[in-house]
This record gives sequence, structure tokens and C-alpha cells, in this order.
Amino acid sequence: MKKILLVNTYFKLICTLGLLFIPTLSTLFVCVYSLHIVAKVIGLLIPKTFGVYNTENASFDSISDIIFNILILVKLLLYALVYIPEWDYIMIISTGVLKTFAHFVCMAKFRHPLSFNTVMNSVTGFLLLIFPYLILVVNVAIASEIICGIACLAAVEELTCALIMRKYVPRVKCVFSLLKRQE
Repeated sequence: MKKILLVNTYFKLICTLGLLFIPTLSTLFVCVYSLHIVAKVIGLLIPKTFGVYNTENASFDSISDIIFNILILVKLLLYALVYIPEWDYIMIISTGVLKTFAHFVCMAKFRHPLSFNTVMNSVTGFLLLIFPYLILVVNVAIASEIICGIACLAAVEELTCALIMRKYVPRVKCVFSLLKRQE
């Protein structure tokens, strides 16, 4: 199983490198992107299903994911920036500032990096994952406004959690569960 995970990671890396040379949102781009997502899901399911964890592969897999995320962010942002309204630029910058401030608050308050797994963060991640498919179906401006709005709300929630939290709890589902827990 460990070798399957390693092959899966190499496959994801090959898909990522392939996406570098494929025109954004072409049919081939969407196919290779979809293969990468399927490989990512397989890479998440195998360790959970079979209880196989390999720290070396996990580090390599994380590096592969970071390269993929940066590449997709740059390619899609360069594509989307042409079509999105100016209001979305403000939302993107605001979200970045809020997330950065939340990270600083968490580091200053708890000496721990921010890593909340809130529902809003999960929804934002899912929407970012399906963004290439979403902009094929609806207007880029509409898709980006939906994602920017939800990402901004998730950033506000992260900052709120970091500010009101008395003790660092990474598995917070939402700010309301944190308030209920601290009563």
C-alpha cells in the first residue's frame, strides 16, 4: 500500500507539471485537473481505509500539493483577473489581510500556527476545487463573487475564533461551537 501511495503522489506531480504547459481551461486542462483531483481523493482514502501512514510520503505529498495549489492559483488567477469586476479585487485583498491578521493573532496569542478546520473553510476549499468547472458553467464574475464572498466570511470566522479563543483548539467547526464550548 505504501508503494501505491508513492506512485499516486508521483502521478499527481506529473499531472501538476502537465498542467503547467496546458492552456488554462482547455479540454485537456480540465481532464488532467480532474485526474489530479481523483488521485488526490485516492491518496486521502487509502490511508484512512487501510490504516497505512508513511511520514516520508506524507511530506512528499504535501510538497506536491503545495506545488499544485500554487500553479493552479497562478493559472486561474491570471485567467480570472481579466474577467472579474474590481469589487472582487477588494474582496480578495480583504480576505488575504484578514487571514494574515488571524495567523498573526494566533501566533501571538498561542505560539501556534493557525489551522482551523471550520465548515466555512471546508466550503471555501471545495468551491476553490470546483472553480475550473464552475467557470465553465457560469460567468467567471459570478463564480468569483460567490467564492470571494464565502472565503471572506471564512476569514472573518477564523479571525473571530482566534480573537475569542481562550485555549488553542484546532478542530473548531464554527465560531458558534467555540462560543458554546467556552460557556
